[in-house]
Amino acid sequence: MAKDSTPNNRETLMTVRDVAKYLKVSPATVYKLVKEEKIPCHHIGRLWRFKRVEIDEWLVERQPLITKADQ
Repeated sequence: MAKDSTPNNRETLMTVRDVAKYLKVSPATVYKLVKEEKIPCHHIGRLWRFKRVEIDEWLVERQPLITKADQ
């Protein structure tokens, strides 16, 4: 049986445009985050690539903590 190669695989590498769409920001914002070393990324040749699993973890780390007192 063939291995599923759909883009839903969490190990899929994403482009700047993919990440911008995923985060609902502009590609310029993604490049700014890369330049400021605020987002996990990988430089492959001249291109920047992002692992979806690392982006998801990065998002979770930046979520504000909600305590029961805040609810």
